[in-house]
Amino acid sequence: MSTQSPETTPRGRLSTTQMYNPSTGSWRSVASLTSALDNFGAASGPCDFSIATTCIYAVGGNTSTGTQAAAQMLALPAQATASFTQAGSLDGSPVEQSSGANQVDLSWTAGTCTANIQTPPVTLLWTAGGQVAGVSIFAPCNADDLKVSFNPLGTITSAAWVGPTGILAALQPTVHAGPNGQTANLYLPAGSSFISAAWSRNAATPVNIPLPSSADGAEVSG
Repeated sequence: MSTQSPETTPRGRLSTTQMYNPSTGSWRSVASLTSALDNFGAASGPCDFSIATTCIYAVGGNTSTGTQAAAQMLALPAQATASFTQAGSLDGSPVEQSSGANQVDLSWTAGTCTANIQTPPVTLLWTAGGQVAGVSIFAPCNADDLKVSFNPLGTITSAAWVGPTGILAALQPTVHAGPNGQTANLYLPAGSSFISAAWSRNAATPVNIPLPSSADGAEVSG
């Protein structure tokens, strides 16, 4: 982790923060400290709002007035990832979220309808820490997209079945685990495959995710 600061910050005190990802060799901006500091110490540990989340604590340091600052806490955001499977086996490598994205959309061709459930069934299953959490959820008729949302800490917050007319059903995760502890697992019926997958944020242009041609399952982890 590194910090940067605009030239107007006096005496090199820093408040802005960047996090380095060794797997991609790149940096990205994360949440800033509440005030610019110099000569401070830092340590990692459980966050005060969730022991499952890791935070960096900035301890002491000098502010612009020369006084010693109180400890500040900075939560480390996790990267949401999307991966695809074929017949239950991983098909390609997981893809990390596009910068600034807070949703991922997975689209397929809708099937027919039986008793208000898409047939053959398209199934969503929540897992946490590799364990199944809750029961299978079946896509409603006309659903041709699953939209999974996550917060800046990478924790999945909600999902929704989407059809040609918009949101058909809003879904809440069965469990609220910490970052990297919760996954939305989407399974298409045999012989089906995804049309598209993309990271998105509000009205911004979606960023497409490369799709294995044979993928019949997807996993969105936060």
